[in-house]
Amino acid sequence: MLNIIEASDKNLDKWDELIGNSINGTIFHLEKFLSYHGERFKDRGKFLYICEGTQPFAQISLTIEEQDGECLARSPYGASYGGVVFQSYPGYRKGKEIVQLILDYLKQHQVDRFIITPPIACCSKSSLDTFNFNLLEAGFKSINRDISSVYYFENRPVFECLPSKVRNTIRTAEKNDIEIRQNADIRDFWQVLSSTYFKHGTNPTHSIEEFNLLMDLLPGRIYTNVAYKDGIPVAGVACFEINKLTNSSFYLCQFQEYQKYQALSLLVMTTLESSREKGFSFFDFGTSTVNMQARPNIFTFKEHFTKIGQFRETFEWKRQP
Repeated sequence: MLNIIEASDKNLDKWDELIGNSINGTIFHLEKFLSYHGERFKDRGKFLYICEGTQPFAQISLTIEEQDGECLARSPYGASYGGVVFQSYPGYRKGKEIVQLILDYLKQHQVDRFIITPPIACCSKSSLDTFNFNLLEAGFKSINRDISSVYYFENRPVFECLPSKVRNTIRTAEKNDIEIRQNADIRDFWQVLSSTYFKHGTNPTHSIEEFNLLMDLLPGRIYTNVAYKDGIPVAGVACFEINKLTNSSFYLCQFQEYQKYQALSLLVMTTLESSREKGFSFFDFGTSTVNMQARPNIFTFKEHFTKIGQFRETFEWKRQP
C-alpha cells in the first residue's frame, strides 16, 4: 500500500538524489534548483514523497496558495516542468492509486484547483501516457498543449545530419571567422540577451544575478555558449541540462545587425554537437508556441535543425461542489 509523506528537513536531503535516479526527473524538480527563489515560495512550497512502505516510489513538489478567492495548487512553481517523478514505471493500478493519494492530500488542504505540467516525452526513456490517462480518468482536464521542438541525435556528427541549406549557412559563418566559446562569460551572453528582449519590449525570465546563482547551484548543468565576431558577442545560447537524456536551450538570442554572418546557426550546431558528444539522446529547443498559438518565425528557425515536436501539456483538476 502506498502512502504520502511531506518531506521534512530530516529527509529532504535525499530528494535530489532520488530525482537524479528517477525515470523522468529533471533539473526543474530538484530542491537545489527551486532553492534559487529564496524566500519567494516559503511556507507555500511542499515536497511530497509517495512511499511503498518506507521506500519512496514517487515525488512531487507543489505550492498551495490563495489566489483570486480560491485555494490553488501548482506543479511546477518557478520552473518549466513539474508533476510526479517516478523511480520506476507505475502501471495503471499504481498510477491510479498515486493520483488518488495526491487528490486526497489536496482536499485535506482545501485546494479548489490544481494545475500540473509534466515534462515532455523526451525527458523519460519510455512513455508515461498511462499515467496521463490516470489523471484524465480522475477528472483532470487538458487545458493547454504547446509544442516543444526536439532534436533527436543520431550516431554521427550533427553537421552530417543537417539539410544542405543549413550546412551552407554554417559554412558562411565559418568563412566570416565567427568564433564560438562554450561556457562563455555570462556578461557577454547577457549583452545579447538583453538586446533581444529589449527589442520585444519584455524581460528575460531571470535576472543576471539569478542566472549566476543557478550556475553556482548547479555547476556544469547550466551554462552559456556565445558566438563572437571580431571579439564582439553577437549570438548566444543558454543551456539547461534537463537530465541524463536531454539537454536544452532555455534562451536563444542574437544581435539582429549581425544576423547576416549566420553566427547563431553555427552556435546552435556547435552546441548540438557538444551535447551529442556528452551522450545526450535529445535536445529540447523549447516551446515554439504560446498558449496553443504558433510563433511561425520561431518554428522557421528551429526547423532548420529539427521538424520534430512534442506536446508540453498542462492538466487542471477542479474540486467539485
